[in-house]
Amino acid sequence: MHQVDFNKEWSENQPAFYHYNFEVDVLKDTYLDTSGFGKGVVFVNGFNVGRFWEKVPTLSLFIPRGVFNVGLSEIIIFETEGTYQSKISLREHPVHMDIESLEEK
Repeated sequence: MHQVDFNKEWSENQPAFYHYNFEVDVLKDTYLDTSGFGKGVVFVNGFNVGRFWEKVPTLSLFIPRGVFNVGLSEIIIFETEGTYQSKISLREHPVHMDIESLEEK
């Protein structure tokens, strides 16, 4: 991942890597809210924590406390659908889609 250039501008409908740094004071299990992203994969400090897709009811990925560092931690998201969020959110509980809003396309 160190060879990926994160400085290029976002282009709509184009796959891209996104890089987020943040400080961790206390290690604990958490969930990454993936709502607002399309489809892709997430790495936390180089560890693959899983895939996500906006068309399934679960809109979060579980991140075990063991993959975080006390101090600076890093999340890299490879998103294939060309959607982007300038900020990400870590949650105490998983995020789920309202099942009534699901549509077949």
